[in-house]
Amino acid sequence: TLFRSTTFTHHARTTGRVAVEEVDLDGKFVRLRNKSSEDQSMGNWQIKRQIGDETPIVYRFPPKFTLRAGQVVTIWGSGAGATHSPPSDLVWKAQSSWGSGDSIRTALITSTGEETAMRKLVRTVVVTDEEEDDEEDDNEVTVRHHHTG
Repeated sequence: TLFRSTTFTHHARTTGRVAVEEVDLDGKFVRLRNKSSEDQSMGNWQIKRQIGDETPIVYRFPPKFTLRAGQVVTIWGSGAGATHSPPSDLVWKAQSSWGSGDSIRTALITSTGEETAMRKLVRTVVVTDEEEDDEEDDNEVTVRHHHTG
């Protein structure tokens, strides 16, 4: 039997107050967090999403958007079924999904064009033909732990 194991490698970099905190693998949302103790004005900032070598898609924040200190904002694709309720949840009406793929790069870009945060996910699928016994052993160990607890 062939086993498929999927691993994701994350690369994240933040130079400003706001980080790309979470990226939904199915393309439902992108979540940003203001990690500082100061509000961040993000009017006309952009989130640039690139999947593999495809043409990037770009979300632009409303002109007066501010992400308050310590707060989170989630930008949903319109197909995710989320409700638009600023400032915590924004629905990108023109884009049904952020997209998904084996290489997903999400960057936060200021109104002056500077990349201030980035998160990249790379998916690697490894196919092995190990014996099934390995998995059964794991299950037994888990059960044993459960009993002792």
